[in-house]
Amino acid sequence: MPQTPETYVPVTYGDAQTAGNLNVVIVGWNDTTASVRWVLDESGNNYQLAIGPTRSADGVSQSIYFAAISRLPASHRVANG
Repeated sequence: MPQTPETYVPVTYGDAQTAGNLNVVIVGWNDTTASVRWVLDESGNNYQLAIGPTRSADGVSQSIYFAAISRLPASHRVANG
């Protein structure tokens, strides 16, 4: 994963996704002031924020997103900061 500020980070699943799958995406970054605006895959499945952002004293942050896959194929996830 990139170690510089990014607005688009593509990630590929190793296995094919099918309708009805529940996908969970964990996004972490080395910053306590930036945030992720949305997570969307190339098929248009929109991921909802489950929890976060959790920010630690040592300067890292993390959020967890989920989506029930309704549009196929869903092989790529994109986080936008």
